[in-house]
Amino acid sequence: MAHDPALRRHLDARFNVLKRQRQSWEPGWRELSRYVNPRRSDAVLARAPVAVQDATASIDAPNTVPAGSRLKVVARGPHGGGHWVGFAGAGSPVGSHLDYARLSGPVSEVELIPPAEPGTYELRYVLNENERVIASRPIAVLPSEVVVSGPTSVMAGDVYRFEARGPIDPGHWIGFAAAGSGPEDYRDYTRPDASPASAVNATRKLVEQDKVSLMIGPLSGSEGVAVKDYAKTQPGVTFIDGSSGGQQTTLVNPSPNFFRFNLDGAQVMAPLGSYAFEQGYKRVMVIAEDYAFPYSQVQGFMSGFCKAGGKVPRKAWVPIGTKDFSSVISSIPKDVDSLLVVLAGADAVNFIRQYEQAGGDKKIIGGSVMVDQTVLSYRGRLRGNLVGTLSSGWTADALETPAWEKFVAAYRASSKDAFPAPSYFAFAYYNAVKATLNALDKVGGDLSDGQEKFRKALAATHLESPVGLITLDSNRQAIGPAFVTKIVQRPDGKLVSSVVKTVPKIDQHLNLSKAEFDKMGLGSRDVPACP
Repeated sequence: MAHDPALRRHLDARFNVLKRQRQSWEPGWRELSRYVNPRRSDAVLARAPVAVQDATASIDAPNTVPAGSRLKVVARGPHGGGHWVGFAGAGSPVGSHLDYARLSGPVSEVELIPPAEPGTYELRYVLNENERVIASRPIAVLPSEVVVSGPTSVMAGDVYRFEARGPIDPGHWIGFAAAGSGPEDYRDYTRPDASPASAVNATRKLVEQDKVSLMIGPLSGSEGVAVKDYAKTQPGVTFIDGSSGGQQTTLVNPSPNFFRFNLDGAQVMAPLGSYAFEQGYKRVMVIAEDYAFPYSQVQGFMSGFCKAGGKVPRKAWVPIGTKDFSSVISSIPKDVDSLLVVLAGADAVNFIRQYEQAGGDKKIIGGSVMVDQTVLSYRGRLRGNLVGTLSSGWTADALETPAWEKFVAAYRASSKDAFPAPSYFAFAYYNAVKATLNALDKVGGDLSDGQEKFRKALAATHLESPVGLITLDSNRQAIGPAFVTKIVQRPDGKLVSSVVKTVPKIDQHLNLSKAEFDKMGLGSRDVPACP
């Protein structure tokens, strides 16, 4: 009987059921299993009694926690089967929860986000199989002390400095909103922290506590480098880049489980330098944010611009969130004919406004996110200053192809507040998700054997994106099209990027030979140089 294949399959199935049910039992005596001959359903081959003891657990945490902060909890108890510890409303039904974290061992230290509303809550230790609470304790969420100070009146269109003190969390923001409006109604805003460390901390929670198998993200350049490095410590998880565009993420010490389906910052800007030189731009000053993505953008531009004979006599690197650009503007050399501005969001808007107020008359060349819809859709006199601006990216708002026009129509139908075209970031995440779903479909959702089949499918992807074909190189980095663009104003007043040149395929060496690229070096504050 022991070598009967049918019986072996039956016993394997019963053991699997037993493993799934091992902690869903209530305390008491149970029968371990009843092995039944598959050819005679009434023949019990073996029995064994087992005593199921009640599970015990404990939760160590402070008695109070401020709203908007983070709470570290130490949980001791059973950890198999996806058990979790989390917040729940005091006296709420079993199964209800707020923020929670999965447990990784008999002693687990986890981090939870307290409810935003102050009040009395419970911390619960819950068995996943039947949502049974085996330990709980009360905890009071206290009001946070938050102070925002600054001028009581401001002039429309100007830039002002405010100071805020309170709990720090990557998702918090401080900004303008209409008086009496809800939290979803806001204008300009900034986050108190957006750093590589915060991206890794959020990723670590997803991987080590929530036990995700796949992760798509992060958004920003230096965050991508940091998450790539973390990915090397988690070989069982696959990471798909969201929209970060720093070169180092995939070009320097790449991680075998990290994939990127968007072009990096240098790739998308590489066609722009030589084109700008041909249009009469000869001497350019760089004004850019001081982190990985702008380094890559500047290198992409300068690789072609310097080779064509252009000069870059000065570079000004500014921190993210810079409000006052007066010192940068006053340092612009008189003999430059244009400015390469690689700033994003509010930084870009602040610079353009202040440069206009200072009477600046140099032509502007924009980085990819400088002319993204997240900037072009700002209201005010800004729009007139950007018409005619040259830039380059892996999308173009007014790209005239059926695939792109169909995609833009679907995007705009998704929300009444949609931009005239998807932002750089929205399109990057769309491609990342699309490629991931395609690869999962190809392997039938099979993530076994260290996700080997799935990763091979990802690496072999030929993604027919709305802008053209995207493939991956040996470092799992995207190769695809890039577009040189010019900002135009539509009849409805909206600003959009219009294509003036298309490069069907550009690789991470910027279509240079490896020797030529290596001689130039990796983009940084000082590389390339052609003063």
